[in-house]
Amino acid sequence: NLLDDSCEYPEGELFVAPLGYPGSSNCGPGTETSPVNSIQEAIDRVERIDGLDKVSIFPGTYNENIIIESDITLTSVGGHQNTIIDGSGGAAGTMGSTVTVRPESGSAFAPNNVEIDGFTITGGSGNSMERDTPGGPVSGRFGGGIMAFNTSPKITNNDIKGNGNASTSNGGGVIAIDSAEDWSFNDRDWEYNPELQPATDDLDFSNNIFYGNDASYGHSVFIDGFENHSIDL
Repeated sequence: NLLDDSCEYPEGELFVAPLGYPGSSNCGPGTETSPVNSIQEAIDRVERIDGLDKVSIFPGTYNENIIIESDITLTSVGGHQNTIIDGSGGAAGTMGSTVTVRPESGSAFAPNNVEIDGFTITGGSGNSMERDTPGGPVSGRFGGGIMAFNTSPKITNNDIKGNGNASTSNGGGVIAIDSAEDWSFNDRDWEYNPELQPATDDLDFSNNIFYGNDASYGHSVFIDGFENHSIDL
């Protein structure tokens, strides 16, 4: 929408409200009184406009599978009891995780200042991916609720539940992968840059509730790599 001159450009903090909220529009300024209707719309604006890095989200249910590729803070206004990101609508697609945090395609840099605080995250099945191994390529779905890919987001105070299913290989609730090397997304839109270095920060997954997530390995959390880092659960 931001490439269309008919839309207003936001300044400062962005706000998101459910569809039907008074004064809201995905073509509006994204202010507290005129919020946008989509979390992904707000994320896209943050990625395109300098000086934006915080999004506050009003209570409601957001039927989205969101992808984060830049530094951002997503915070719910009403807490996880009232603010739900439901990825079930896109769970059968190639990007089936409810929340994906990854570097931009072809980038040598990863977003290292991402915070996700105060949501119910549900309904995801994991991203469809392939990994090259000494025994040949392995494919599957990874990270039902959240995938942290070659980055170390701060994920706190969330209710991560009802993610993953029989098709989810690793990380029903959350998967964290420290290096993108040997991995590929099956959406074909993401390319690995060999200059991209593995994640270097510790993992903070504190004060989350995990319930009813499913995967072949790691119903709640699966960590790939991060051997020399602390992991706060």
